[in-house]
Amino acid sequence: MIKLNLLPARYKTQKRRKVAPEKKTVLLLSMGVGVFLILTLSGFSLFQQIKLKKERERLAKTEEQLRILEPLYKEVTLTKNEIDTLKPKLAVIDNLVARRRFWSKKMNQVSWLLPEKIWLTNVEVQEKEEVVNKKVGNKVISEKTSKSFLMIKGSAVSLEGEERLQAIANFMATLKGNKRFFADYFEDLKFVSCSSREIGDFDVMDFIFELSLKQK
Repeated sequence: MIKLNLLPARYKTQKRRKVAPEKKTVLLLSMGVGVFLILTLSGFSLFQQIKLKKERERLAKTEEQLRILEPLYKEVTLTKNEIDTLKPKLAVIDNLVARRRFWSKKMNQVSWLLPEKIWLTNVEVQEKEEVVNKKVGNKVISEKTSKSFLMIKGSAVSLEGEERLQAIANFMATLKGNKRFFADYFEDLKFVSCSSREIGDFDVMDFIFELSLKQK
């Protein structure tokens, strides 16, 4: 028996084409890879969002700490500036104290080395400017430098004329020969002047020594 399809052409059922198994496998794999990529990207995006949130919280905490520490930082900076300003002044004071201690020690040593019948009338430190010639290459340059000198003034009494001179010379030799007093601190000892005078029935011979301090 012959069957006829009398429906219009647009209602006619088309026969479905069969899909080969290989194509199904490729299709399923493609869908699986797509789903995997979507899940991976979603997971990565979620991880980045969590990380970004933590970084924002950390940044906010750091900003809060900076806000709290800012007044303290300003105070510390101000104190540091004050200390930096005071350092040169403190260095000058320390230097003056050290120099006083040094010269006090030297004065005591002079008094210990002082022989009989010689009296000291004045011991003081003087600063003098000297012109020093320095050779730089083939040129000689003159420079002004400040040097410290220990000036010792004294008198020899109750001695004969030659004995007074000898006593003064012996005192010079004693000062220069004492290592604790002279060797590490002074460059030279110079005899500056000598003069005679009378005090009542006594003949007195006044003298001046000059000791130049080593530059350190």
